[in-house]
Amino acid sequence: MQEGKHSSILVLIIILFAIAAFGISFHQYKINLKLQPNQYSATDSVYYVADTIDNIPYNFKVTQVFKPNENQVLFHSAPAFLVWIMVVLVMITVAAGSFPVFALQAWNLKKSFRFPNWQFILLGGVSVGFVILLAIMPQIIPGYIKPIWLVEKFKVLLHNPSMIKYSVFTTLLLIIPILLVIFMTGPASDKISIDSRSRESFETAALKLNTLLDALLTALQVLAVIVVLAVLSSRALYESIRSVIRIENVEFPREVSYIYGLYFSLFLAIVYIPSYYYLRMRSSSLRQSLDAYLSDQPSKEDSRWPEKMATAFTIKTTPVESLKLALTVLAPLISSLLPEGLFK
Repeated sequence: MQEGKHSSILVLIIILFAIAAFGISFHQYKINLKLQPNQYSATDSVYYVADTIDNIPYNFKVTQVFKPNENQVLFHSAPAFLVWIMVVLVMITVAAGSFPVFALQAWNLKKSFRFPNWQFILLGGVSVGFVILLAIMPQIIPGYIKPIWLVEKFKVLLHNPSMIKYSVFTTLLLIIPILLVIFMTGPASDKISIDSRSRESFETAALKLNTLLDALLTALQVLAVIVVLAVLSSRALYESIRSVIRIENVEFPREVSYIYGLYFSLFLAIVYIPSYYYLRMRSSSLRQSLDAYLSDQPSKEDSRWPEKMATAFTIKTTPVESLKLALTVLAPLISSLLPEGLFK
């Protein structure tokens, strides 16, 4: 009864987190929508903006596409911008809804597998480090113009372009518990011990192993959803900018989306595959302990129990499951290959 009560409270917390994240984000984007032309000109269709990119001076020739003075309405002229806002809102909502789930799961893993405080803090630090790396790497690559720079420089779409940074920062902050759960599964499996004299010890170990595998797979799937939404939002933002201004000699190459897709797929592979294969190694080790136990006491066990335990200690990789795993890891890359007309 007490467990059911806690579960219902957790569901309520998840809903409240998701609703709060959506409501706050929606309100902030609503009040920051730039429904008028940028500050350079409210009437002229063409103007020039000087700046430096990669230490090279440029004089950008900008054509105003969105013209409210000609009875154009923002989302009718730039429907991709509406798509981008909704994708970002969904991304933040999913991340916010997952936060209490994985934060509680990480805490339960700490208690169930008796993680010392120093190890729990260390894994938390590693998770934060990965988040920082994930945020910084795309920004330090020279040779192409980032979309947030375009929004800031040409004063389009949003009154406060920092809203984009806030959305990215918020999402990255909210996925830290997901990464923590993923990084905890390997060390937690090392804490599964077996008493070779106890049948119950094997049953407990099998339950713990499958709990870790379920936690790992769930974390990967939720993280993949958030990452796919991030990839979609990057392309939608480029198309949103193109809908309001055109910059001479500055195109938004489709290949940039491919790079984002590859980058995030690599990120998923790095955080997931080592933990997954380490769990498989641990399951193989536990299976060997089970075989030794059965060989020493063959007559004391019924025929179904050894088979049940052998199945529990075997992480199967069927062709269908391998395909699902590959598609999950490659989901960001696959989403970057979606037709360009989807955001127009």
